Amino acid sequence: AHAGANTRYLLDYAGISMGDVLVIETDVNILDGYTVQLYEDNLAIAPHLRDTKAQLFNKIIADLKSGLKVTVVSLSKATLKELDDAVSKSGLCISKILVDGDNSHESARLLSADTYGNYTLVMISPSMSTGVSFDKDNADSVYVFAPNANGTGTPYDALQAMLRDRAPKHKNISVYLQ
Repeated sequence: AHAGANTRYLLDYAGISMGDVLVIETDVNILDGYTVQLYEDNLAIAPHLRDTKAQLFNKIIADLKSGLKVTVVSLSKATLKELDDAVSKSGLCISKILVDGDNSHESARLLSADTYGNYTLVMISPSMSTGVSFDKDNADSVYVFAPNANGTGTPYDALQAMLRDRAPKHKNISVYLQ
């Protein structure tokens, strides 16, 4: 998905408000070949769909149970901690690491290009958005949690963190919005 000035013009021309779409503007087409599945909890439109985040947690746990390596990026460290708790409660015995603003210095020593393959579940916040690239032992599945109004970054920050894994095996990204 590549968006630039022409994309904004086309959306305006079509009468689509920028507030109604998620647009990530980039100078290069960094998402070429990817598909993005959006999941949204919009309580104003569908209050009965409040459990979307829990459904994605269950999908992540199912991926892990089937032996897949999963990378999860979130703008919310609370969401990462909720996921970490859900995985622990599931009874899975896997190697996992959580890197957020609270522990990024400590975890950065544990998570590097050389150690990325040691973890089945990698949970990172945008605090790990630059400086580290994972070019081997790539993830099978990638999930992004980008709840609105967190004040912790933009969708672009989440994208940058997600792209630390240079070549996930499946080019399907599940993105949660709220």
